[in-house]
Amino acid sequence: MNKTLMVLLVAALLALVTPSTFALDVGKLEKALNQYAAASEWMNMVMHPGMPKPWTNPQLPDKIKQLHEAQDTIRKEVASIQTKEEMAQARAIADTYKMAGGIYRDVGYQLEYMLNEREKFLTTQQ
Repeated sequence: MNKTLMVLLVAALLALVTPSTFALDVGKLEKALNQYAAASEWMNMVMHPGMPKPWTNPQLPDKIKQLHEAQDTIRKEVASIQTKEEMAQARAIADTYKMAGGIYRDVGYQLEYMLNEREKFLTTQQ
């Protein structure tokens, strides 16, 4: 009984001390956005009509996996936004990407759309 109580107490204290895992991690979001843009750019290059068939490329499964992992990370980070400060940070990142060119600009617009949807969700929850 005492061991169980002690384990629960330690777990509760660790939960209080460790930073919240539900807060926006800007570094993680930017890394995922870069990974998503790079994988998308690679996919566009491979799918070009003058290139060999994409399914013959041995890197294709890895790039598809990277693309899906980046998408999942971006979704999780956007879903973790709870405050106006976090939303402002994420919007600043989206604006930075929107100023770039090519796929990176498109990623910025996609992030902005996701942030708009998250903001609508948060306003309905208040």
